[in-house]
Amino acid sequence: MMNKKIKDIYSKSFKQQVVSVSDKEALNQAFWQIKKDNYSKELLGFVPDKNRSIANISNFITEIASEYDEIIVFAFDALSFEYFYYTMLEDIKNKDLYASVLSSVFPSTSTTAWTSIFTGAQPSAHGVYGTSFYLKEYGKNYNWIFNALADKENFNTLWNQKQPKLNLSKKKTLFQKLEKLGYTNVYLDSHGKENPFLLLGIMEGSKHIPYLNKDFNDLKRKPDKLLKHFLTQTTGLLKTKVKKKMIWNYIDIDDFIHEQGYEELTKYNLWKTLFRYWSDNKSKKRAFLLISDHGQTGQVNCGINILKTSILNGDLAHNPAGAGRTMFFYPKKGKYTSVKKWLEKMVGDSGFVFDKKDLFKYKLLDKNAIAQERIGDLVTLATKSNFPSAGAKYLSEHGSLHSEEIYVPFIIQAS
Repeated sequence: MMNKKIKDIYSKSFKQQVVSVSDKEALNQAFWQIKKDNYSKELLGFVPDKNRSIANISNFITEIASEYDEIIVFAFDALSFEYFYYTMLEDIKNKDLYASVLSSVFPSTSTTAWTSIFTGAQPSAHGVYGTSFYLKEYGKNYNWIFNALADKENFNTLWNQKQPKLNLSKKKTLFQKLEKLGYTNVYLDSHGKENPFLLLGIMEGSKHIPYLNKDFNDLKRKPDKLLKHFLTQTTGLLKTKVKKKMIWNYIDIDDFIHEQGYEELTKYNLWKTLFRYWSDNKSKKRAFLLISDHGQTGQVNCGINILKTSILNGDLAHNPAGAGRTMFFYPKKGKYTSVKKWLEKMVGDSGFVFDKKDLFKYKLLDKNAIAQERIGDLVTLATKSNFPSAGAKYLSEHGSLHSEEIYVPFIIQAS
């Protein structure tokens, strides 16, 4: 049973009750309620909920730190609440697990969402508006995955140069706050040696093991072996004599889901393995958490890659940016109307073509959002599965407002 104090901290952090995973009806009711509260007829999707936001995870973990010596986080990239509810629940036999539904942020993509989770800040406060966006200090778009400045089809990497400041939030990160409380933070990554995109501008002041000297490209194609790797590393870290520690396992299954979908993921039997591990390693001074940043929704290949097609458009001043099903466009002076018409023809009925100010009008971002120049003057927002996404080869994608993209599970084992 979860103690009352942790339940109270949860309720305060997320403005909702956490319920037993065995109470499927209560979980369904919570999901129905958050959708009812946040559906937008104008957007044909769900506006992020700030009260029940993944951004509040940072505060929740900081608050429960006084109750536990060890906090073990399994941070899975791209788990939707719907996948959890309809598939994962069947494999959870632990009676002492509690869960809820949380809201991702906009755009519902990894770089934006993890920055919010680490800092406790909404995108309007940290300025990370996608996987790529315009940086005025360089006069070009920055691509976070490649740590590079984009110039048409060329990417000029910045590995050996001073890193741009991407996270503009002045908030202390979760790792910094826990260190102040006497915790040692260990961060286990799965991006591999050449792609530490989550660390750039976010992980200030934290002790971490970012790569474990391992190439994850092949391992990420085998989710069961990927999970086993992290469980082995966690077991070793739990045996150390460091009394207060947070072990953050960043398990990147995003690409796998993009390419093969949730149904294929289920075949790897991850969840029985994970929750059995939790049960076998239960302790009164140890809390286990499962979190995610966003989900994914199915898409069909409409034959157009909006990113590649846009690079060839001479009316654009910079490469398009954004993330998946939300894209930013930067028309040259005097070319706004022509670019808008061109986008409307390409997007058709698969989504909206917005002016940047519409993001504030529909409360996807706050009107006082920082670094607004990072967002293009024109924005495309997907509503259907045939949106001409930059990831046209994928079976599923994220970045927009579909319920599978926006809502994620939060699971706790804490005595």
